[in-house]
Formats: sequence, structure tokens, C-alpha cells
Amino acid sequence: MRPPLRAPQRVFKQLAASLSATLVLTGSVRVWAGDTGGTALEPQPAANAEPIELSDAGLRGVTQGRVTAAESDTERVRLDGLVLLHLADGIGAGGQLRFGAFGLRASAGYQPLLFVVDRRVDDQDVGDLEFMSSGQLNLDVLLLSQAEMGASLGYRYNTLLGHGAALAFQSMFELWRQDFSFSIPLMYYPEGTNQVLDELGLSSQYKINFPFGGGIQYGIGVAWVL
Repeated sequence: MRPPLRAPQRVFKQLAASLSATLVLTGSVRVWAGDTGGTALEPQPAANAEPIELSDAGLRGVTQGRVTAAESDTERVRLDGLVLLHLADGIGAGGQLRFGAFGLRASAGYQPLLFVVDRRVDDQDVGDLEFMSSGQLNLDVLLLSQAEMGASLGYRYNTLLGHGAALAFQSMFELWRQDFSFSIPLMYYPEGTNQVLDELGLSSQYKINFPFGGGIQYGIGVAWVL
């Protein structure tokens, strides 16, 4: 015949049984109750637990928002001022409107011109050099790559040479923490030669910049982008 349990041992057994049933149902802690009345607790992950993703914490939307803002900055419309120091486009000022890879540029300035005037091109004599002054208007449409290099197609009006067209290599670069535009344009003025001859009071027997004529102009230069 088993001896009756003492009151403290009965209370401990009942508390252990109740605690074991509660923890097993929750699935978070397992309880082992030995014959000696000892207990051991071990935390376990919940049965339906899932890994937490960034989207659950609301971080994905923040990241996408910052990327979208950065992309919109590169594609926004930007208006810049220009200061020209150019052998072909003149010494002056202007502005440009940029939208992504495209751009519109307008400038005006003082344009010095140098011509070689020959009466005869079959002799060994070097022609005379004629220095002339003019004003020039430049209008260009730009197309640039992500590396800020590309080309432009433009219109020119020169007070001496008349109306013309221009095709140029364009490149943007940074120097001394300032933005600059570098270009090499090739320009053609259909009436350039006749205009120069008329200005100098010479007949058509004279040659201007033989063999190209006065209508072909080219050069290099930079523009400070403000």
C-alpha cells in the first residue's frame, strides 16, 4: 500500500501538470516532468513562424522611393547659362535647356575671322592674310549619351558670311568642380566666299581659303556651364 502524498508534494505535482499542458498547447516551450518532479524548459520556434522580409517592415517602399527620386533628378528639365570662349562659335554668352539626353542651346558673340586671299593659286607665293570681325548667332540641338558625349546639329548666322549650318562633336566635362562643354563644329555658309569678296572689294578671280573657300569654317572651343 502506497503511502499518502504529503500536501506540498501534491501541490507541486498539480502545478507542474498544469504548466506542462499550457506550454505544449502554445507550441513555444516544451516541458519534461520526470518521476522525481524536476522540470526542464527549452524554447522552441512557433510552428507557423515565417521569415520576416524587408517588405513586411516597410523598408522596400523607402528604397524604391529613393531610387525613383534619383532617376527623376537625372531626367528633370535643367536650364543653364553659358559663357563661350570658342574659335568657331565666338566669344560671348548664351544658355542651354537640357532634358535627359537631349538639349537645346542658343548663344551669340563676337567672332573674329581670318582668311587667306590668293590672286593666283598656281604660283609659289603665299596669299595675303585678311583679318575681319563679325557677330554670330548659334542655335543647336544636342544628343548626348550617358557618358555626356555626343553630337549636335545647328543653325548659324554670321553678319559677314550669312546663313549657315553646323555639325559638331559635343562633350561635357568637369574641371575645378565646374561644368564645361567642349565642342568641335564644322560649319558651312553657302554664300560665304562671295560675301567675303564683296566685303574686300575683290573680283571673283581671287580665291578665298583655297581650295575650301570662305564658306567652310571650323574650330574648337569650350563653354563654361553656369
